[in-house]
Amino acid sequence: MRIRLVALFLGLMACIAFVNIPAQAQDGGSAAPISLASYPSGGAGLTGAVARVLTADIEKLDEIMDLLASANPAQQAAIGAGLGRAAKYSDSLARVVVDEKA
Repeated sequence: MRIRLVALFLGLMACIAFVNIPAQAQDGGSAAPISLASYPSGGAGLTGAVARVLTADIEKLDEIMDLLASANPAQQAAIGAGLGRAAKYSDSLARVVVDEKA
């Protein structure tokens, strides 16, 4: 029973992660870059964009981190939330964050 629940949970997480990936990334393209000008007040839109980009392509992490330098406080909060959301759904991002803290 426990194995079935774990398998169900992992399958659900995989489906959620796939839904969060931009369409071009699902087709093998790279995730679109994020423009802070598109999200002047941060918010859920920027949080979702960060999560989608990182879930699709972990190599974009440095680009996302570079955005923090020019972001306003609301945008910084949204980027941080997006990083957290992506880490929740992405094993590879969670490993990068853990490795850098060690």
